[in-house]
Amino acid sequence: FESFVEGKPLANGKAENHRLELGSHDLGEEFEAGLTGKAAGAEVTLHVAVPENSMETGLRGREVEYRIRVKSVNEAVLPELDAKFMAAFGVEDGDEARFRADLRRGMERELDAALQKQTRARVLDKLHEIHAIELPEALVAAERRRIQQEWEAALKERGIEPSPKARDIPARQQAEKRVSLQLILGEIVRQNDLKADPAEVRKRIEQLAAGYAEPDAVINWHYSSKENLARVEEWVLEDAVINWALAHAEVTEKTSTFDEITNKGQTDSRAGPEMPA
Repeated sequence: FESFVEGKPLANGKAENHRLELGSHDLGEEFEAGLTGKAAGAEVTLHVAVPENSMETGLRGREVEYRIRVKSVNEAVLPELDAKFMAAFGVEDGDEARFRADLRRGMERELDAALQKQTRARVLDKLHEIHAIELPEALVAAERRRIQQEWEAALKERGIEPSPKARDIPARQQAEKRVSLQLILGEIVRQNDLKADPAEVRKRIEQLAAGYAEPDAVINWHYSSKENLARVEEWVLEDAVINWALAHAEVTEKTSTFDEITNKGQTDSRAGPEMPA
């Protein structure tokens, strides 16, 4: 497939022999819906509107044209749980019990991360919903300009020069929410004397460093200046606000499947927190 915006090809928007699993939503539900039912050899043109909450900040609110050719259609077949299969996942001795234990640990880590992300989003949305505050226009304007700059920079990275029309994108609502949450969280921190726990800061830095070839160098870099440490402290302080809000909120448990929480097609189930309406 090839991708175009306003008739111009997107940088890095072309793929050959791309394997797309229907149901994975890797390329979005609209993309998949346009291909469902198509046979090998089909040529399809799709026009997909990029949602305002897309991670592709430079394309939010715009329409992408996809020109697609279906090369083949395949059906997944469940493999045998044998030594060869387990070896592909690092269990060289074919020990099924160890393989299942390793798999469960990985699923639990993924589940915990997904629950934390969803809980954080629900708490922030609820705080924003129940606290109506008057916002300083200067802060909103500054945040809107920041959003606009992020948007234009992301477009340029994709090889697209922002048009005059694109520079007028409506970003006020997003800017207002950002500023509102900054003020709300700041007031919660002030009134409750919340601090970024140094132990939690260290833990977060070590988690970040674990993904690098030289973790000690990454850890040392964070502690080399207050500026380098500040971003991690902000994350930890925000976590403290989330935990404070959960401790003072009416929280109910809702049982969900692993698939519903992580959207990975698995079946293990857990219970996760749900903020009341």
